[in-house]
Amino acid sequence: MREKIRISDKSKVLSDVFGVFYTGTHKGENAVDNASVLTDMGNRRKLYPFLDEIVGKTIYNLTDGSSGVITGITNNTVTATLAGGTGDDWDLNDLYVIGERVLNVAIGGPPVPGASMPPPDGYDTIADGNKDVTVAGTREPLVGSATPCKKVDIQANGDNTDVIVIGANTCVAALVGRRGIPLLAFSTYTLMIEDLADVNIDAVVSGEGCTFVYYE
Repeated sequence: MREKIRISDKSKVLSDVFGVFYTGTHKGENAVDNASVLTDMGNRRKLYPFLDEIVGKTIYNLTDGSSGVITGITNNTVTATLAGGTGDDWDLNDLYVIGERVLNVAIGGPPVPGASMPPPDGYDTIADGNKDVTVAGTREPLVGSATPCKKVDIQANGDNTDVIVIGANTCVAALVGRRGIPLLAFSTYTLMIEDLADVNIDAVVSGEGCTFVYYE
C-alpha cells in the first residue's frame, strides 16, 4: 500500500517540508475527460514562481493514484506520462499535486481513497465524489438522489477563489445573510449524516465547489 500523508494547507509547509510546489484540479475551458495533458486555468505561479524549474518534478493524480515526471509546462497545462493508477489520465476535477518527495497526499483532509485503501474501522464502504455550484447563490445538493452514509468529509477545491458554504437546503454563501459552514480553499468539514443528499453546497463564485469522501 502506498504511504498516505496528511498535511496542512500552508504553502510553506507544502514546499519546505513535503516538497510540494503546487496543487489544484484538472478543470477549465479546455479541460476534458481522459486527457493526456493536465489543464488548470488557475495561476501556476501561486506557490512556485519558476515554471521551467518544475520540469523534471513529479506530478501526482490523487484521484486515480497515478503519477509521472513532468516533461513540459505552460501557464495552464502540464505534460507528463502517468502510470500506476486506475486510469493513468486526467478526468475533470481530478486533484493533483506537483512535488518531489510526496507519494500520495490529501491536502488538509482524509487520504484519497483508492483500490488499495480499505474503509476506516466502523464502516463497511468508502466512496468519493465532487460537486461544483453551477450558479453562485443557487444552492445544490452534493448528490442528486438518496445516498445512505454515516459520515462525510468535505473539502473545498484548492483552486476556489472565494468561500463555499456547506449546510441544509437553506444555506447561503453570500456574505450578507450567510448561512451554513463557510470553507475557504483546502478547508475540510466533517459531518455525521445518514443521507448525503441532505447536504447542500452554495458558492460565492459560479463553478467553484468541493470534493468529498463518504463512509457507510
